[in-house]
Amino acid sequence: IFYRNGVSGSWLYIPGKLKQVSISGDGNHLWSVNSNDDTFYRNGVSGNFQHIPGKLKWVSVNHNGEYVWGVGQGNELYYRYGLEGSWTLSTGSLKQISVSGDNGEYIWGVDDDNRVYYFMSSPIVDEPNEDDFSSI
Repeated sequence: IFYRNGVSGSWLYIPGKLKQVSISGDGNHLWSVNSNDDTFYRNGVSGNFQHIPGKLKWVSVNHNGEYVWGVGQGNELYYRYGLEGSWTLSTGSLKQISVSGDNGEYIWGVDDDNRVYYFMSSPIVDEPNEDDFSSI
């Protein structure tokens, strides 16, 4: 695992092995997945990795760590309200997901046929249903 502070910074090594990471825009919330689909959270560069229950193959966090989305081993979708929340099963099936926006209101994903989908919510208040995701 490597970390770099900005464009002009140097790459720094952080011990551990991960297959996928997502960092909040403020740099304080790192969510990650290892090769066993174990999920981890780390409070920025100076924090320590904390195991989060649940098996995911992909995870994504919004700009301030308040909203997190994940993809399970069978492409099922989950979301949670930050570190203190718990995983909630959503509808739909994607192999990759990315959340952005100040309130986690923009969710993009890719399905098994490599089609791109997006969902807009402001913020995540209700569980989205499959019809809320639009194909591009």
